[in-house]
Amino acid sequence: MTAALGVILDQSSNTQKFFGGGQVQNTAKNVANDELSHTDDITALSMSADRKWVCSGQVGSAPSAFVWNSVSGEKKQRFKL
Repeated sequence: MTAALGVILDQSSNTQKFFGGGQVQNTAKNVANDELSHTDDITALSMSADRKWVCSGQVGSAPSAFVWNSVSGEKKQRFKL
């Protein structure tokens, strides 16, 4: 993990995919749209026993947590804490 972005490394092809990231609006972190991905530093991370799903949570007064696929980077669920 790096900042507000999940990095997925495919070791066989030495390529990367990402959870989150991309173009964002120039706005403060506390009012940024966090529907699709994290908007602040990720401070919590957990992976399922079968290594298929990742749960990541961010820092902040009203943080978001996401469950996402560890292979494709596709979002499964978002929780506002």
